[in-house]
Amino acid sequence: MALSRSMFKVLVALAKSNTHMTQRQLSAASGLSLGTVNGVLHEAEDAGLIADGMLTIDGLKSLKPYEVENAIIMAGAMPLKNLRGPMPARDFTVSEYTNEAWSMYPI
Repeated sequence: MALSRSMFKVLVALAKSNTHMTQRQLSAASGLSLGTVNGVLHEAEDAGLIADGMLTIDGLKSLKPYEVENAIIMAGAMPLKNLRGPMPARDFTVSEYTNEAWSMYPI
């Protein structure tokens, strides 16, 4: 079952708190309006994802496909101030200079 963005936010807020939360607390934790939280809670209860204001086993299982197992962090280009040597005589765009800098100053 694919979760809507609102349903996902509410279920994540419940999973993080691991306690009973009021609709106002869920609204604040999820960044959703009180009316949206109310509607999502009714949908989640009907789907069996929550009971008595807490996540059920099915609720936890519905979040499993969205779990991040590995993450790769990509670094940006090398800052221009870290380059050794004189600046080129002509004007470059940042991407041109960065690309040329990598070839001029191998690590």
